[in-house]
Amino acid sequence: MDTPITPERIADILLRVEQAGEGFRLPLLYAAISGAIVTAAAAHGEAVEAKFLKVPRPMVVLLTDDCPEATGPKRWKQIRRLMRWSKVIYLHATGGKPEHYEMALGFAILTKRVLLVEMQHQHHAEWLALAREYEPQATVFSVIPPPGQTHPSMTVPAGTVMQ
Repeated sequence: MDTPITPERIADILLRVEQAGEGFRLPLLYAAISGAIVTAAAAHGEAVEAKFLKVPRPMVVLLTDDCPEATGPKRWKQIRRLMRWSKVIYLHATGGKPEHYEMALGFAILTKRVLLVEMQHQHHAEWLALAREYEPQATVFSVIPPPGQTHPSMTVPAGTVMQ
């Protein structure tokens, strides 16, 4: 039996997201909960359901390719379709910060269709090369680590609660 989605359950989920060190995504989650945007997320090369790509409201599609077994774009069979769909291709190859996700939210409100790819820094060049093929129809925006740093890093963000 599924647990009903109540305001209390949503608040608990958001608290756990923050405690797990993923609080940087909260601007997108709050916007989705309020109905300002729609968001869909996929991991490990999973496909995003076609119905999400037809939503008329501002939309952020989030691909998480920064896990230990990340492969870059080759794992994502649907990537060319997602890049054609998007108006902003946002390549995120560094540690997450709320302001990064606030930018994604702003892009969605302005353009209606954002593809946000979280990736390991080592795959950024490959993702960027693919995204550049779609630049005439989409803005490509990258966030990368400062010189000399890489992502992921083996340090735990300050304030993270390990459970």
